[in-house]
Amino acid sequence: MTDDGGPAAMMGAEPFEYYGTERSYSPHWENSVTVASGYQTMTVDTLAAADLISPTPLLVVHGTTDEFCSPEGAQAVYDRAGDPKKIVWLPTTNHIDLYDVPEFVNPAVDELTAFFSEHL
Repeated sequence: MTDDGGPAAMMGAEPFEYYGTERSYSPHWENSVTVASGYQTMTVDTLAAADLISPTPLLVVHGTTDEFCSPEGAQAVYDRAGDPKKIVWLPTTNHIDLYDVPEFVNPAVDELTAFFSEHL
């Protein structure tokens, strides 16, 4: 990640404000990306895979604002997947809100808990 517009897997202020600060500190984290993981990120086709999910239950928990994983893309995957499925929208202000902001993480965990309790 970078905040100066240089090459990065996640560019801009939003990832830098998380990964570049104490907020996400881990002694094992390294600010790098491999060619293989970069390729996988750029070529993943979640929409094509949506057809293959059913009859496995699908839960999509997504923020309403996200510059890195579009809400439209999440809705398209949900629409294309077969049943059983559920989509939950949380009123986030960015992608990283779902990492550690209790206002969004707690309802996401509640949804996951209920979904797993029903389907596992």
